[in-house]
Amino acid sequence: MIYPVAEEIWELCHRDQMLTEAERYAAVMPSLEWIYCGEWPMRIKKPGDGSFGNAVPLLKERDTCRTLLRRRFELGKDDE
Repeated sequence: MIYPVAEEIWELCHRDQMLTEAERYAAVMPSLEWIYCGEWPMRIKKPGDGSFGNAVPLLKERDTCRTLLRRRFELGKDDE
């Protein structure tokens, strides 16, 4: 059994790991404006000083983005 507090902690750790991963992508691709990483849609906030961007989650919880991903990778098919 997973306790609610343990599950919440796991989700926060997962989110933080995905933010770090997104920032690694932003460091390599300076023009990156958004990314979907670990079921977290994020924007890359660019500081005005030319340094690397910071990843900022766009939602308060993970999102499978099922419809968006199906449209992108199945050439527009949407059977739901």
